[in-house]
Amino acid sequence: MEWGPFSDPDRARAMADLDALQLGRLLTQRRVDVDGAWWVDIAPFAARPAAERRAAELRAQGVNDVSVADAGRGQFAVSLGVFRTEQAARARADALAAQGVRTARAEPRNQPVAQTMLVVRDPQQAVVARLKELQGQYTGSDIKVGSCPTS
Repeated sequence: MEWGPFSDPDRARAMADLDALQLGRLLTQRRVDVDGAWWVDIAPFAARPAAERRAAELRAQGVNDVSVADAGRGQFAVSLGVFRTEQAARARADALAAQGVRTARAEPRNQPVAQTMLVVRDPQQAVVARLKELQGQYTGSDIKVGSCPTS
């Protein structure tokens, strides 16, 4: 069973949600490149130090999932999360506006984004049920059931 894909903050949260299941070696992670993603960002800055300063200000405001990204043409944007759907990105931008971050915008991400799939080998029915229950808390995540490749 595969669940994801997840950004790094969501992956960490999902792993914590799965701790109680004590999956041990049955749980692995697989990196995937996701095309067609959306992201929430603050318009590019002309220099990386300016973007880093804005990112630090946002962290001080309690905003999470903040990083500086190369926006091309020698500019740097402040990334506030990558999402699988436009709806999820817009929800994040709206939540940020409620926190006072009014310059955040949701837009298509034109580059592939590395994210993580969580893989559970031979899950028990209780594990399957729990993953399906958790999926609703992670917008844009999918669950796929299939055969594990042989080693």
